[in-house]
Amino acid sequence: MEAMKTLITLLLTVLHISFTIDVSDNLANFRNALPVKMEALDGTCFYIPCKFTYKGDQRPKSVCGKWTHANSTKVSMVYDSCQESNVGPLVLTGRLDQGDCTAVLYDVTPEYAQYYFFTIDFTIEKEFQFMLSANVHIKVAEHPPNTTITLPSGPLKENESITVTCYAYTPCPESPPQLKWHHSDDNQQRVEQLPDGTFTTKLEDTLTLTAEHHGYNLECSAVYNLKRHSQQTRSSVTLSVLFDPRDTVASISPSGPVPFGTLVTMRCSSRANPPSNFTWFMTDKNNTLIIVSWGEVWHLEVTQQGDFYCLASNSLGQQTSTMLRVAITGQPFESLADQPEKSFIQLIFAGVCAFLVILLILGLFLAWWFRGFFSNTFFAWLCPAQKEVLDDLTLVAYRNDGIHFDGSNTSVNTPANHAQVQQSAEPHATVCAI
Repeated sequence: MEAMKTLITLLLTVLHISFTIDVSDNLANFRNALPVKMEALDGTCFYIPCKFTYKGDQRPKSVCGKWTHANSTKVSMVYDSCQESNVGPLVLTGRLDQGDCTAVLYDVTPEYAQYYFFTIDFTIEKEFQFMLSANVHIKVAEHPPNTTITLPSGPLKENESITVTCYAYTPCPESPPQLKWHHSDDNQQRVEQLPDGTFTTKLEDTLTLTAEHHGYNLECSAVYNLKRHSQQTRSSVTLSVLFDPRDTVASISPSGPVPFGTLVTMRCSSRANPPSNFTWFMTDKNNTLIIVSWGEVWHLEVTQQGDFYCLASNSLGQQTSTMLRVAITGQPFESLADQPEKSFIQLIFAGVCAFLVILLILGLFLAWWFRGFFSNTFFAWLCPAQKEVLDDLTLVAYRNDGIHFDGSNTSVNTPANHAQVQQSAEPHATVCAI
């Protein structure tokens, strides 16, 4: 008989008999007063959020709240607000006159995993009493769930300042877990109540993002001090930070001068997020960069020497590698960019040399011409008498055989005649000497 009574009571409570629902619609809104199911943690307390609302201005004269739990064999009363003493693990902490029926289970053990029912008795008039009921299924976990890390929505970019938050499951706000960032000593955590009435503990930190944060493992842990032991849980998230290319490096294999026609492999690498696209350039005769290939790896048959560069680019920027020189064995290096400069210098040097040679020849010619002109003019101006004597003497030629010619007559040159000539010339010489 007692077992039948227990079964009937349980069925009436779980199924919410029709007159109870009708009364709740008229007096109070008791629907969704409790979550459907919840999970407590072994070794700590557990808050059961419970809310309802009164309808209109009408308030009952008296309200009694009762918490019961039921398993497969029996229904047991665990708390009755209308009794002066309650012996049990559950305590009603909410105020029923304000629609708060929240309760707390202390020192949770696996045996607390049951269905819990909250029943409220209203007395409107002395002869009218009504009952409203709701239930929740509570499970008991041996280990707490992992912490949760949240990041700002949208892509993370270099030089941005962001706030990261770590959340920990908090079944008992009176004894919350201790949160810790592994990259920071900040422990300014706080406990917050969520809209569904449950609690969470959160710890925030502010980061100014750099390229070094890309791929960084952000980790947060929580320590629960339970009744019989402590447990730790943690979680991590890998940061993905967007930044422009940097540390761009070009390499060649084999390195150094290679024989003509050798196949070499050129590689380009850089750090960037999103990953870089690679473009290969070579300097032309105008010392400008011309595109010769694309891709991270480029195979080149060496038929000419030159300076090569790799350009790494993404949507945020670009960076050029240092110069990569390709030289042929046995040939002096001469890049396309060096050739116009060398030819220009040679042209200038040749022009200067030609100009100096022309100046030298012109100088020699002028020196010769001015020497003859000035010497004859000066001599004629300074010694006119001597010039006349010289003119007369040009008519006489002396030969070693002693014969001289004077225009038309021929005679034998004797010492006496020769002396006569010298005497005739001497007065003029004396006058020039003066």
